Amino acid sequence: MTDSAPAQPTMSRPQPSAREVDAFCVQYAPRAPGHAAVRDLYRLLCDVPEGSLEQRLHWVERWMQWLRERIPAHGLVDASEPEASPADSRLALLIRVLEGEPAMRAALTRLVAAVCEGCRGLKLFAQVGLPAGQGFFAEASDRLARALLPSAPEPGKLSELLLRLCPDPDDADWLARLSPARLAQLAALVGEPRPPEPSPAARVRAPQQVRHERHRLAPAHLAAGSAQHAGNGLHALQPPADALQPVHQIHADARLLQVA
Repeated sequence: MTDSAPAQPTMSRPQPSAREVDAFCVQYAPRAPGHAAVRDLYRLLCDVPEGSLEQRLHWVERWMQWLRERIPAHGLVDASEPEASPADSRLALLIRVLEGEPAMRAALTRLVAAVCEGCRGLKLFAQVGLPAGQGFFAEASDRLARALLPSAPEPGKLSELLLRLCPDPDDADWLARLSPARLAQLAALVGEPRPPEPSPAARVRAPQQVRHERHRLAPAHLAAGSAQHAGNGLHALQPPADALQPVHQIHADARLLQVA
């Protein structure tokens, strides 16, 4: 992918007032309403972008920076809360906020869906293509060239996003230490799939199916209405016998008439 034009600046949103920030912090961190993790998280969730893919990826980077801060966020509600690593305590705070704020949860769910839809993960999970069959020196020079020469950025690949979020090789150990239970909770909150869009063919077939069902159920509805009228002392309306005959039987009767 060639180097595209620079991303458009994110549209400025009204920043939350100091009173709104204080109310949020008192609700989700009553023991430490001035904690920087709570205030930064509120400003971050109030600024979830709805624009381009690059703006959304930039927000994900900001969220990762917030998650990697060394200041823990445990004991904000209950003093007896067990000790946890700074990242796990911030994950717990984020989960608690998303469970109590449906609007923020919906905005973050849309962002996750847009990132997954706009990015490709083939290179992240597999190595594709025909083997080059190069020798040792050719392979070494090729790898050295890829390491030294700058490559065009490809923001639409999850492999590029992972390198932006975790540029240090030691970040693999940091990711492995995250709580699987909390990651599963977070994925369940923001990983709800969107309902599939109906295809144009389904939109066209829908009225035809309704008309077909009406014609198919018309004799039964007529018979039920006749029985109801008979129960009320009225004359029962019986549908013509020919209307209830199968099509092949009607054709057979017509042939008998022709022979006669």
